[in-house]
Amino acid sequence: MSGILEEIQQNYVVSISSRTIVHENSYEDGEGKYVNDWCDGSKNYQTKNLNDIKGFLIEYFEKESGYDLYMTIEDIDELILYMDGGTEMHRDFLTDSENIRASQTEIEKWQSGQDRSRFCYNSLLMVSVEINGILLDGDNLISLGELA
Repeated sequence: MSGILEEIQQNYVVSISSRTIVHENSYEDGEGKYVNDWCDGSKNYQTKNLNDIKGFLIEYFEKESGYDLYMTIEDIDELILYMDGGTEMHRDFLTDSENIRASQTEIEKWQSGQDRSRFCYNSLLMVSVEINGILLDGDNLISLGELA
């Protein structure tokens, strides 16, 4: 029986999930009225090493979030710092009516006033992390990073 307990204590299930909230967006007025929201899904990762969490987050943002985001460890660290004790990492995007993210060039055109008709929504991606069913906040994730 003790072998099973040791195995349970050495195996972690890291669950990462996200949801998106969309608001109208205007360059002049900022974020406007609520439009829609949905759950993007979740993914479970099994590990024996909690230092793998940042790598799991990078993979989640790149492959599972629906936004094809290239993230670095530094980007993840910054998102964790901005959680400010909360339980969700936030990343927002200028999007069109099909929830297609604007490119950097399209953002620059939108900011300069050249093209504000297509990209008129702000999509907020909110990502949360659980370990073995326990929801983590930013302080927990920072503490895990200090253990690395």
